[in-house]
Amino acid sequence: MRQMNPAQSLIRRDTSDKPANVQTVALVRQIAAMLKPAVSLADKWRLTIDEAVQLSGLSKGEIEKAIKAGRLKSEKRGAHGARVIKREDLLAYNKKY
Repeated sequence: MRQMNPAQSLIRRDTSDKPANVQTVALVRQIAAMLKPAVSLADKWRLTIDEAVQLSGLSKGEIEKAIKAGRLKSEKRGAHGARVIKREDLLAYNKKY
């Protein structure tokens, strides 16, 4: 059997039960996700709280407490104000505490 690349498998998927505009939006999102370059956690300079948890081994609660207490710097980014922590600040916090 011939191998299909991911884009071909998306195109051949049966979505006839959905309206055309919903099909198009879903297809565009799936293709965009495949094309988005993946940056490894080790190479990121700014981290979300969840990424900081993975990298540091601290719990989410510990990180949030440290941010609220002012022991760990963070900034709000994006339209929804997501918290981001600079990698160097997280490493400094890990050494200090």
